[in-house]
Amino acid sequence: MSKSSTAIAALCGLILGAPSVAAQDAPTRPVFSEAYVVHGLMAGIAEATARSKAAAAEQTTRFSQHEGAFEAFVRSDPIVQQVNWPYGTCTDMLSLVPPPMDGWGLRSETLAVQTPNITDTFVEVSYVTFGASDDGQGDDVYASEQSVTITINADPAAAVTFGIGFSDPNMRAALLTDGPYGYPILPYGGHSTLLGPYLVGVTGTGTESPARYFEQMIRCAIDNGLIAEGLDLAIFSETP
Repeated sequence: MSKSSTAIAALCGLILGAPSVAAQDAPTRPVFSEAYVVHGLMAGIAEATARSKAAAAEQTTRFSQHEGAFEAFVRSDPIVQQVNWPYGTCTDMLSLVPPPMDGWGLRSETLAVQTPNITDTFVEVSYVTFGASDDGQGDDVYASEQSVTITINADPAAAVTFGIGFSDPNMRAALLTDGPYGYPILPYGGHSTLLGPYLVGVTGTGTESPARYFEQMIRCAIDNGLIAEGLDLAIFSETP
């Protein structure tokens, strides 16, 4: 393969996240970045995106200077950005989104080309993790990937539609089921409920991880009084 062809292939790998390209002075590509803390969701996305883009640009530069075989080039940019922020003041749509749990984060290769979908009335954020024993090389690390996607819909129409089932005790008993902390949740569609005026949903790999994020959001919402209209704080329990 010519040097120019190899360079093109490497650049495509950087954009698409092919696991075979990495920085030449590292024995294996790291799965996780160093952990760092910011002050909120939007700051976390901005910082993780900046770090991801800078790391991707560095890999392109380093590969252009690499004189060895394509297979010998080892990427040093981490697959996952381990960003975190304080959580516990859930008063609006953005503050309701919990940070990644330990060992989870935002996927660098996605951030390098696309930021999470966040508008005035909608949030969609995805976190990923990988098997702790994986070293970042080959297909195995990607085979161990787990993901969680958090969505929040602030469209007033959605709140009105689902709010009926929460505000009326009889309809609540017929249509909803008890979730974490005794909070009413929808009995279908994964982990979904109405927190204040926000329709919240958490989906992902398996059931355990989505459930843990969902529990965090419900606890935070209860603690801040961000509950669906018609609910009484007295009905909730202190434990999940």
